[in-house]
Amino acid sequence: MSIQAQEINELLHQYNRMSVPYITVQTLKMEYDQYIILDTRKKPEYEVSHLPGAIW
Repeated sequence: MSIQAQEINELLHQYNRMSVPYITVQTLKMEYDQYIILDTRKKPEYEVSHLPGAIW
């Protein structure tokens, strides 16, 4: 695990009291139609590329 990923995991553990469920990329791939994907980037970035079916 990279240092950045480790730092993110530590921050998530510190601030998220498990109020938001997490899923893996593999789970998302297998159950893609069960989720709503919200893209929260700026509109120009979304327009360049986004996941199929993602909502801006």
